[in-house]
Amino acid sequence: MYVAPTPFALAEGTAHHRTLILPADHSVPRNFREVGTLRRREVDEVVGSYSFNLETNELNTTRIPNPHAGREHVFTAYRLDGDPLDLVTLQNCSAILSELNRAVREGGEDVIG
Repeated sequence: MYVAPTPFALAEGTAHHRTLILPADHSVPRNFREVGTLRRREVDEVVGSYSFNLETNELNTTRIPNPHAGREHVFTAYRLDGDPLDLVTLQNCSAILSELNRAVREGGEDVIG
């Protein structure tokens, strides 16, 4: 089973802290403090469909061009007054893929790539 990475896997500095991540243009109350800016760029291809073979137990994906490839999305990380102001950053893409590949290998499935 595939589980999409959560913000805890995609961002560093969120573990064990209350952290709110919102689109950068979203307003927040005055008792929130900014602790990071996260920028995400859309990939060239996205999954267009899945097919599953019941006889071989294989899941295959078909990728299609992403019509929004290269578009950047900016998010801001916040914490409440009184909470630690440790910096929140977006994790390196290769670190995320490495962790996903490790999890898949441990599950006995093909490596994501």
